[in-house]
Amino acid sequence: MSAGFRTSPPNSAAVSETFWRRHGPSEQTRPKARRGRMRTLLTVKGVAACLRVSTKTVYRLCALGELRHIRVLNAITMAPADVDALVFARRV
Repeated sequence: MSAGFRTSPPNSAAVSETFWRRHGPSEQTRPKARRGRMRTLLTVKGVAACLRVSTKTVYRLCALGELRHIRVLNAITMAPADVDALVFARRV
């Protein structure tokens, strides 16, 4: 085996961390509240599983404005805090 070739693929987390360390905003300039926020977004399927409803119900809640969501092109995601707010607002 040649000395210049890797035996396994590079760790994608380490590669992206290195990329953002070089090209992204630094930890000092990025607000603390936003660090890691994108990792916690839930998909429609994930929200439906948490609430034990169908995905159609989640889409309907988004369409009616009862569930705050983020739409990027064709993908709909929700923050866990927004799902919690929906649950607490509907408590009896």
